[in-house]
Amino acid sequence: SSWTRAEQDGMFRAIVPLGEYVEEGQTLGYIADPFGDREIPVEAGASGIVIGRNNLPLVHEGEALFHVARFDSVHRVARYVQAFNRELEEDQDWQGSDPEPPIV
Repeated sequence: SSWTRAEQDGMFRAIVPLGEYVEEGQTLGYIADPFGDREIPVEAGASGIVIGRNNLPLVHEGEALFHVARFDSVHRVARYVQAFNRELEEDQDWQGSDPEPPIV
């Protein structure tokens, strides 16, 4: 995995959600300078799945913005995601009708 970092200080606006598959060079968000005169794109450094994202609106140069997981086989990743989703569904069934989510 690798982190995409801020190239400048400014106002950060993400446009890609967690869990999204991204291609190398794809725009993930934007950083505007404090006066709004210039906006630069934040681009993915590698293809993969976004597993982490900074949600703070103010960023400094060098701060981590997006964590992208890279993988060799799409099919292998799909199997893991399906198994994870099944486990989540089983956990939700076990909780029954309790409306309060667990503390993690």
